[in-house]
Amino acid sequence: MLLNIGQLLTVRVPTAAGPRRGGALRELGIITDAAVLCVAGKIVSVGKTRQALKDPWIKKHSRRLTEIDCAGRVVLPGFVDSHTHPVFIMVGGKLIRASKRSAEWCRACVDKVWEVKSPFMRESERPAAAEAFDHARKTYDRIIDECEVA
Repeated sequence: MLLNIGQLLTVRVPTAAGPRRGGALRELGIITDAAVLCVAGKIVSVGKTRQALKDPWIKKHSRRLTEIDCAGRVVLPGFVDSHTHPVFIMVGGKLIRASKRSAEWCRACVDKVWEVKSPFMRESERPAAAEAFDHARKTYDRIIDECEVA
């Protein structure tokens, strides 16, 4: 269990259903005085320390619990690769657009990733994943239309 977290950054939006999109991607969920409980390598509880310590798993397995003191530092759980893409960068109030060929390559990659990954998705996760992939396809289709350079 990670304890004594000064700031825990999350991408959770309490009022939104599904993945973040558009302007919501600019908002960080920050929890101060936070804790994270991991069981078998998976995050199972995130929140204020006081709330996390009430987790039933902790009470039942307190002897098996390993505590890690984060010493008031910032923690970014589950962010495997925190990065951005140039298609989301604005200069002078205008989105940067790469070549149409580059955008078409990205669009094709979305289809290929779906083709390779979708057979291994849980049925319960497939509808949300399909929605996210459809959103990516539509986004790249729009970017392709906006490209001024072939």
